[in-house]
Amino acid sequence: MSPETLILLLNLRLHVILTLDFYNQINMLYGTVTEFCTPTECPVMNAGIGQEFPKTFKSTIQSIVRRLFRVYDHLYNRHFAEIYTLGIKAHLNTSYRHFFFFIDKFDLIKKDELIPLEELNASIISGKLNSQQQQQQQPK
Repeated sequence: MSPETLILLLNLRLHVILTLDFYNQINMLYGTVTEFCTPTECPVMNAGIGQEFPKTFKSTIQSIVRRLFRVYDHLYNRHFAEIYTLGIKAHLNTSYRHFFFFIDKFDLIKKDELIPLEELNASIISGKLNSQQQQQQQPK
């Protein structure tokens, strides 16, 4: 295993805790709109030390974060009005921003899979999505 691969895998292992934190955050955020997210409204959801890393370690993490991304995408594109009304848009924006930096840093999701939120991602990268704009952001 190359040193670069080992460093990447060690970093991912350290950030698995972040992945669990993302799961907890997205679960909490999604829980706020479950009454609006019914099968009728949303029929399809559009994310050890001394041991060798499993060969599927990175692909497993990628699969998890892809599924989490789909939940963020669903919240932004189907339930942002409810998120806004509930007064938790800043929480959603902060959670997604943290998640986006994580997946971007470790190149965990292919760029073409991020297209549904590309405008938001561009705002995050450019630094335009800050706390002041979070306060002014209106639902679509």
